Amino acid sequence: MLRMLDERSDSMKACSKCKAEKESSDFYKMSAASDGLRPDCKDCNKKAQHLYNTSEQGRSIDKARRIRDSVKVRARDALRCKINGSKKIIRQPCEVCGTSPTEGHHSDYTKPFDVNWLCTKHHIELHRKEKECVLRT
Repeated sequence: MLRMLDERSDSMKACSKCKAEKESSDFYKMSAASDGLRPDCKDCNKKAQHLYNTSEQGRSIDKARRIRDSVKVRARDALRCKINGSKKIIRQPCEVCGTSPTEGHHSDYTKPFDVNWLCTKHHIELHRKEKECVLRT
């Protein structure tokens, strides 16, 4: 009997904001949490994110980031337009494992169309390695 209750409590969780009991699949993952899930459900999280993004503070932070990272933003936007708009650039398979879909990795943001095509897994690994190199120096 106790085992059945434990199994049921693993699949259900109460949202910290709306207090509703929901399936664990209705919560985003969060590795720092003891149960591996965010305390608020996906619906509440989306509402809070929308409120923040449309608030004065959220807009000013986004504007500051776009100014600070203007070269990166322009490179990403230019690549996105070439892929989605004119279709002059076609996404290639991952350069490491050959899978699709892929993401364009800019080694040099001043060259927006010179990208390495990597799947999400290998793109994350590359950024981890770059971050480790920076931290070591």
